[in-house]
Amino acid sequence: MTKRAFSVVILVAFFALSACSASKDSLKNRAYHNMTSWFNALFNGQAAMDQKLDELKSGHKDDYFQTLPVEPYGEFVADDSPEIMQAPAGVGRGPNLKSGNLLSNESSSKTGFAKAEEKALKVISSHSMNIRGKERNKLISRAYLMLGQARYYQGKPFQAMDALQQVQGLPFDKHKEESKYYAALAQVQVGNDFAAMEVLDELYQNDDLKKDLKSRVAKHLAWKFYEEGENESALNGLDRAIKFSKNRNEKARLNFIQGQILTEMGKYDEANAKFNKSFKLKPGFEMEARSQVAVAMNFDPMVHDYNSYRKRLMKLANTGTYATYRNEFFYALGQLEEKRDSIGLAQEAYMMALNEKMSDPRFRAETYAAMGQIKFNASDYVYAGAYYDSAVTAITEGPRKVELTKFRDNLRSVIDKYYLVQRNDSILKLVAMPEADRTTFFNAYIEDLKKRDEEKQREEEEQATQFLTQTKGGNFGSGFDQGDGKFYFYSSSAKSQGESEFRRIWGDRSLKDNWRLSSTGSTIEDQKAELTGTANLNNPRRYELAYYLEQIPSTPRAIHDLKMERDTTELSLGMDYFDKFKDAKLSTNTLEHLVSTPPKEDEVLLKALYNLYRVNADKNVALSEKYKNKVLEEYPNTIYAEFILNPQGDFSEENSPEVLALYRETYDAYKEEEYELVKQNAIQAFEEFPMAKIISKFALLNAYADAALSGEEQYKAGLERVIILYPGTDEAKHAQSLLDKLNDKNKKQPEAPKQEEPKKLAEEMKEKKPQQDESQKLIDKQKRDILQGKGGELQNSPQKIQIKSDNTLNRKTKSQIRRER
Repeated sequence: MTKRAFSVVILVAFFALSACSASKDSLKNRAYHNMTSWFNALFNGQAAMDQKLDELKSGHKDDYFQTLPVEPYGEFVADDSPEIMQAPAGVGRGPNLKSGNLLSNESSSKTGFAKAEEKALKVISSHSMNIRGKERNKLISRAYLMLGQARYYQGKPFQAMDALQQVQGLPFDKHKEESKYYAALAQVQVGNDFAAMEVLDELYQNDDLKKDLKSRVAKHLAWKFYEEGENESALNGLDRAIKFSKNRNEKARLNFIQGQILTEMGKYDEANAKFNKSFKLKPGFEMEARSQVAVAMNFDPMVHDYNSYRKRLMKLANTGTYATYRNEFFYALGQLEEKRDSIGLAQEAYMMALNEKMSDPRFRAETYAAMGQIKFNASDYVYAGAYYDSAVTAITEGPRKVELTKFRDNLRSVIDKYYLVQRNDSILKLVAMPEADRTTFFNAYIEDLKKRDEEKQREEEEQATQFLTQTKGGNFGSGFDQGDGKFYFYSSSAKSQGESEFRRIWGDRSLKDNWRLSSTGSTIEDQKAELTGTANLNNPRRYELAYYLEQIPSTPRAIHDLKMERDTTELSLGMDYFDKFKDAKLSTNTLEHLVSTPPKEDEVLLKALYNLYRVNADKNVALSEKYKNKVLEEYPNTIYAEFILNPQGDFSEENSPEVLALYRETYDAYKEEEYELVKQNAIQAFEEFPMAKIISKFALLNAYADAALSGEEQYKAGLERVIILYPGTDEAKHAQSLLDKLNDKNKKQPEAPKQEEPKKLAEEMKEKKPQQDESQKLIDKQKRDILQGKGGELQNSPQKIQIKSDNTLNRKTKSQIRRER
């Protein structure tokens, strides 16, 4: 047959078929509507959906510090926007299938999942052959499946389930099992994990499914098991998914996930076998490199050979195909060295990582955090703060950024306190020195300072000489353009290269923050010098003995205030170590040092002893008992002793008429600026009414009186006492706010606290007393929390930095998958 004759036949056939009716059940009609359903709509819809999934897959960024999701494009979450949740209902066989104007005759510009939904609806509307209540077009089943898939991917789970339910009502079996699978995923979207796992479990037991569907069902059921905490069942499900998967990259991913789960279980050798299997499947440079990083992270110095692990990492770091991930290999090397307690080598490895090009913001942030933790452990808090600040800057938004930010903010509150204690200790030691020894000390310091200044000047001259020599030679490398001898900041390419080097190590920072500088332009060492009281190194009098001697306090009041400030700060510091960083050992060392000094005031000593009992109650019972007994023996009639003996007791007291009258007198005295009377009344209240609910108000008024009588330092010490002794109260929060302003150099006069009129307060207490209502119980609980250390933070920052997710499912599946090992 000639081509021309064949074309005529096709045209005749087309015009004959074009007259086919959707209401007549004939072979010709079914063939026509099947063909047009596929070629006119479903094919294009499927292509659009596949293209969008490929785009999502290529754009997805995995976080290898978390267990990878089973799908390489993350989760499709429900869209709870009103236009989605309140979508109009119904075209097609089901009552809830309409989708706006998708069926209009206008040319559509929709793409991706929206286009797939549009094409599916078009097929249902135009090619459904519902004859005498029975669908005769087999591809309508495929259209409803596509409609459900497209809606699921768009985050429309209810509409998706409506569409998928239609597949079950059609007289065709081909797509029923897959529609159940997508209906289960839609149930997950709406949070109905119980129903989802019932369906997935049923499908899992069906051996008649196609291999691809078996794999998909198994991996999603395995993921739900993992979220439920049933790791063995999750591993078994992933084994089945790997067995039936035909995709090499998917097999590699699932093996990697198994390695992560086994690592969580502490089965490091089994985990490494999975990571190595993932590596051998060659899923791409990223997963290959990170599988080997994961192997190194599982290094156990008591079990594994250090030299072979280190050799492997260095080989990979020097392999050209993995050059992009050199910083990650060096980070893993640092982790390996830390496990061997080789802290110096660990720091070298981390610095090597920071000097490499950043492959991933998370790895860069974790490298900064690792360096920060090393400095934190060495009590080098200024450097630790700088590294954690860089970690927060480098990392992208997410739970880990929140965690690092909390740690950094907590660290900032510790820095000032730690160095204040050091500074005051140094000053107090100088105060205690005989005058001759003091003179000898400062003379030696001045001589050492001169030598350091001379050495610094010599180094600067040598650098200048080298600078000039290299400028003439025109080969200064990174600082200059090749051969033109231009000065760095006037050479655009040299300056750009220098800025790139800076950003590679320290991230994008403002110029005033260059190489971890403070806002005042000083270096980290300058900050430390300022915090410890050794600043002003460029002062013209720095070589004069008198300059140092005249700064040492000599009056009893000044020395007393210095000691008081030091004591309250160290108490606060010791509590911070435990409450903010959960470091009982460091907290204990700090508080024991405070007790040994000893503190000037009994209330500080008592608080230190009680907290030594508290922080060691779980992990060092013997030490906790020691300090428990000291509190009971030396301070038997205090609230702390009562709480130790009866932790669940109610130690609160109502505000008696006597204490309310005393408070009114004290408050009036404050308004009249009779500050001595304020202090006198406050002391009386502390002695006679220590358990009154209003006692924290006396403490705050006492601090205000200190501001007027003794100046800023005593005022700050008074605010600190309010914060430490009455945590969680409104007065403690207000004191913290005032203290923060003072630390920010805001020297405004404090305003009188806005407090209830004593008469009104007395009436309220009188009304509430016989009832012992819920507010009373809340106050009593708060008092117990205070004694337990809750709410005792000196700043209103979150206490815990551990991120947890509770995805526990309240169910057991029909079949418990058992791992075969």
